[in-house]
Amino acid sequence: MEKRAQIAIFVVVGILIVVAALVVFLWIKPSASFGRGVLSFEGCVQDVATDSITALEENVGIDDGITYRFMGQEIPYLCYTEDYYKTCIVQHALIVENFQRKLKESISEGVQECYSENVERLKKKGLEVVSGDVDFDVFLELGRVRIEINAPTSISGSKFSKLSVEFASPIYDMLTLTTTIVQYESRFGDAPVDYITNLYPDYLVTKFKMSEGTTIYTIKNKKTGDEIKFASRSLRFPAGYK
Repeated sequence: MEKRAQIAIFVVVGILIVVAALVVFLWIKPSASFGRGVLSFEGCVQDVATDSITALEENVGIDDGITYRFMGQEIPYLCYTEDYYKTCIVQHALIVENFQRKLKESISEGVQECYSENVERLKKKGLEVVSGDVDFDVFLELGRVRIEINAPTSISGSKFSKLSVEFASPIYDMLTLTTTIVQYESRFGDAPVDYITNLYPDYLVTKFKMSEGTTIYTIKNKKTGDEIKFASRSLRFPAGYK
């Protein structure tokens, strides 16, 4: 009787194991890591964003307003006045937020292409792929750029949705330094670049003063080579003033 009871128990346990396995594989969809599994295109997105950041650095992400032509390049005035003896008026507030918005606009098509190319790649492998609409947000943060992507996708029954792309970048720090210099210009008519460079040793901050009162500022990251230029015209004096 004891042997029969033991056999019966083993049979019941075996049946339960089989049933549990069937439940897992037939009813519970296996989850996969979006961006770390079969649908992975964060490298493509990072390349697109990095190229766009480099392009936007040429005008600090500003494509309107007053500019100063310097060495063949149109440098945007971030602070400006026509008057003598007066400090400048800030021309573009929220520099970080504006650059962030411009970056999102500039990479929109590229992000979609990255997604579409990966969907086609998976289809060529014989996988059944149902793609969705791509939506994303860009965040400039201390020492990095973060891109949050939402792209509902089904791959052979497994569902994916969100992907986070993060990579190192000094652009937030550089734009923050830019804002600091503009605040100095609007309040005091000049900025202490030597002091700022000592305070932020990873950056080389220089200024070049023109005869008519314009100052060209350059902020360069010593490690990455990222560079932005902008102009200010503040607290200027007429010719011959002493």
